[in-house]
Amino acid sequence: MTNGRCRMHGGTSPIGIASATVKTGRYSRHLPTRLLATYDQSRNDPDVLALHQEVALVDSRLAELLAAVDTGESLAAWDAIWTAIHAMERANARKDPDAAREAWQEIKGAAARGRGTSQAWRDVEKTIDLRRKLVESERKRIVEAKEVMTAEQAMLFVTALTAAVRDHVHDPDVLRAITADLGRIAPRTAA
Repeated sequence: MTNGRCRMHGGTSPIGIASATVKTGRYSRHLPTRLLATYDQSRNDPDVLALHQEVALVDSRLAELLAAVDTGESLAAWDAIWTAIHAMERANARKDPDAAREAWQEIKGAAARGRGTSQAWRDVEKTIDLRRKLVESERKRIVEAKEVMTAEQAMLFVTALTAAVRDHVHDPDVLRAITADLGRIAPRTAA
């Protein structure tokens, strides 16, 4: 053959990018050596598109975030700010700069604690959105996997259909026409 191989010993096998065994190195050539084993493991994982483990991880993170938010700090921070504002007003009325400065520091600290709680809620919202996206992607993957018929299932269907036609169609001309049509669709099962 033109590729220098025997027709029976690899001469008709696809070569280059058409070969099923070609490695393009699209990502692996740029990866640090420490990531190559994980990359190859992921690339060869037949369940790589499943997201149920990621959903479980996001659920764990969400529980952790909610535990941090559920401390009641936000309300306590507002109470502390309100108390410190009154203390600052009293210090200003007494013209006591040290007490006013101390009250100002308390306001800043309480505001920072309240801001942390607000940030935690934003993190919760982002994590919930990430979970929603992962669950939706996993649901779509599962639905699509159920809608796909394997080649083996298709061949079994055609074989069963052919048997049903042979069992119920008794006109030889019609039977030949149907068998010929099925033969064009799946030559191995119609014979």
